[in-house]
Amino acid sequence: MVTFFVYLKRCVVFLFINCIVLAQANILLAQTNWDDGSSMDDIIGFTPTTPIAVVDHPKQVFQPVIEGQIVYQGFDIQNTGSFPLIIQKIQTDCSCTTADYPKEIAPDDTGTIMIKLDTEGYGGQTVTQEILISTNDPINKEVHLTLTGKVDLFVLMNPKKINLTGSVASHVEETVMIQPLKGDFTIKSISLNRLKDKISVTYQKSAANYILKATNIYKKSGRYWGRMTIIVDHPLIQSFSITVQGNIQ
Repeated sequence: MVTFFVYLKRCVVFLFINCIVLAQANILLAQTNWDDGSSMDDIIGFTPTTPIAVVDHPKQVFQPVIEGQIVYQGFDIQNTGSFPLIIQKIQTDCSCTTADYPKEIAPDDTGTIMIKLDTEGYGGQTVTQEILISTNDPINKEVHLTLTGKVDLFVLMNPKKINLTGSVASHVEETVMIQPLKGDFTIKSISLNRLKDKISVTYQKSAANYILKATNIYKKSGRYWGRMTIIVDHPLIQSFSITVQGNIQ
């Protein structure tokens, strides 16, 4: 009988020591820093009250558009967890791309992130914009979206931009031929914007094309840069722009 109680006592002591060792091991794991900067708290933090961000189609391809058109593309983001999903911020590649989005998505609900892309300046290219979403999902803190598509030229310009280089005393001008590529249009007006005290502009129609002439009127040495806006009556495009650079010595 004595032998049995001694054996039972040893078993209890063994179990007690194992419990202490396991508790210390869990503490060490919880405090461990991992290569990505997270701790075991982050890894085991996936509980029933954790938000889960899911985007089934993170890459969207929009149909070909004409340069100058605005592209609107929605991305659905689901919260399949049991805690509100918070969209903390959204970053885009450039100022031509902006996002409208819900700040919070309830559990088992879906929100739409609406991306707006201004295609001005992307004519003749396939444009790709990357969007980065930061959320409170502990496992998927950053969600990457991609928006891509083809942008057709609205007009063909020769040269593509205006360079006015010369001396203050000389007559400096350059002529640009504008060829419509997406149907005929009429130029209604031209806005010089920040160039209004730098250049003067005249234009005339020649067959299906326009001949535009820009002349320097800046009477000081220096450089300038800007874009003139051509207002047209096209059914799809209301305006397009021409870049102007001046270098007057």
